[in-house]
Amino acid sequence: MVICLACYRNRLAACFENAAVLRFYRVEDGAAEQIGAYPPVRGDIVGLVAALKGTGAAWLLCGAISGCGEKMVSASGVRVAGFLQGEVDEVLNAYLEDRLVEMYMPGALSRPGRGLRNRRPCCRRRNTQQEDG
Repeated sequence: MVICLACYRNRLAACFENAAVLRFYRVEDGAAEQIGAYPPVRGDIVGLVAALKGTGAAWLLCGAISGCGEKMVSASGVRVAGFLQGEVDEVLNAYLEDRLVEMYMPGALSRPGRGLRNRRPCCRRRNTQQEDG
C-alpha cells in the first residue's frame, strides 16, 4: 500500500494545501520505504489531488486540511487522516503501529466528529449558497 505525507522539511506541514513536498511511502510487512516525492505548486489543490491519485496512494497523512481539500482528496479515493502533527519518522511509526491518535494536533479530538467532519460546507457550495440567497 502507498501512503502520502504532506511535509515541510522533516515535519508534517501545518496545512496540507501549503505543503512544501508530498512524500510517498510504500508500506509492506510493517515497514515504510520512501518511493518518491512531489514538490507541489502551493495552493494548487487540483495538482495535489492529481499527484495523490497518480501514485495510487491509499492514505494522506497531513496537518490541517480545508473542508474543500478533504472533500476533493476523499472523492479521488484517497482516505484522509488530517490534523496530525509531528516529525515524519514519528508519524510514520505511529501509522505503522496503529497509534495515529497520539499525533493529533491539540484540540483536534475535542471537537465533535473528531475534528474532521463538522466543518462549514465546501467553498464551492458556500459560494453557490451566497449567490442564491
